Amino acid sequence: MEQIEPLSQKVSDRCFAELESYKSGKIPREESVGTVRRLTAFLIRALESGHSEHASEQGSTLHDEIITFDEGIAARRVKMAIQFEDLIRGLQFMRVEVWACLSKLSEHLHAQGVFMLEKRINEIFDAYFLGLSSSYRNSQSAMLAEQQKALDKWEEVVKSASEIRLKIPCLNEFAAIVRLQAEAIARRVNFTEEEVYDIITAVGEVCDNSIEHSQSEQGIDVEYTMNDREFQVEVRDYGKGFDPAGKGDLPPDMFSEDGRGIFLMRNLMDKVEIDSKIGQGTRIRMVKARKR
Repeated sequence: MEQIEPLSQKVSDRCFAELESYKSGKIPREESVGTVRRLTAFLIRALESGHSEHASEQGSTLHDEIITFDEGIAARRVKMAIQFEDLIRGLQFMRVEVWACLSKLSEHLHAQGVFMLEKRINEIFDAYFLGLSSSYRNSQSAMLAEQQKALDKWEEVVKSASEIRLKIPCLNEFAAIVRLQAEAIARRVNFTEEEVYDIITAVGEVCDNSIEHSQSEQGIDVEYTMNDREFQVEVRDYGKGFDPAGKGDLPPDMFSEDGRGIFLMRNLMDKVEIDSKIGQGTRIRMVKARKR
């Protein structure tokens, strides 16, 4: 048992030296050492007693300890302080170090004894991996169920609404939410697949540009208006603004990621209005008529 502390330190040192999500600092080093210490102590007790029926629970606890949940605008989001792959690799490091330590203490064992010891260690670590994987699977299933529930609610809103307003922060991940909403609305109005793609692309470009160039604490306002004839979306940010004169009139450099947003908007949508004031922000209104 006196080997637990140095072994725990050694495994943790290796994790922090080799695994990216440990290097991020989201898990304190002492917390990592404590986790390895607990798992190693359980391993040794299981080896001494011959009972390891609760090993999978230890693996589940390991996963649950690094999971947190954020309430998103549509559904709960899961955050893992340590990536799942790094958890697996950390357990592999632990197995290697445990066996290296125990093999030195079991030099007096005959071949059959060494074989049985390794077999028991493998059984316990298999149970660790099983518990870890099971808990991970359950958390992902729960998230998928939450997201499906949120999508179902959103579809009900879209079916009955003629106008929808949304405010998002200036963070890249929220552009995907706006794209999904634009797609759901476009499909409700019975646009063709090509037209739906045009709308998603144009709306995505507006949001990407607003997020990149605004960075205002006031966020971004998005307003959808729809009927059986057309789709309208207005995106307003509160950033530095710009002079829209001549923007998007000519094709951008095909090798450049910059300068293509307004060009795409003008060519994918039937109508584009840009109202931008320096120091006050930008309002872009786009219309796509449904072809009959």
